[in-house]
Amino acid sequence: MPAPRNWYANVRANPKFIVHLKHGVTADLPATAAPVDQPTRRRVITAVLELQNRPEIAARVDQRQELDEWLAHSPLVEIIFDDEQLQTTTSTQSEL
Repeated sequence: MPAPRNWYANVRANPKFIVHLKHGVTADLPATAAPVDQPTRRRVITAVLELQNRPEIAARVDQRQELDEWLAHSPLVEIIFDDEQLQTTTSTQSEL
């Protein structure tokens, strides 16, 4: 939801972090957060908001979200895993 984000300021100041996996898969994966550029943010947020048009989701949405509001107040970051093998696996999966 659009709102001020403390986490975004934190990852901008300190982009290195650890992704902790649990619930059946236990791992600590070093990663880096990279801010997403404006054209990519627009494309991703537009796709997310288009989900509101699906009947099963529309029935659960109290108020439709507006693109301009999300673009103004919803930062995105890309998670880049530091492990070279994870980068290759993630890139291959996203291309499928």
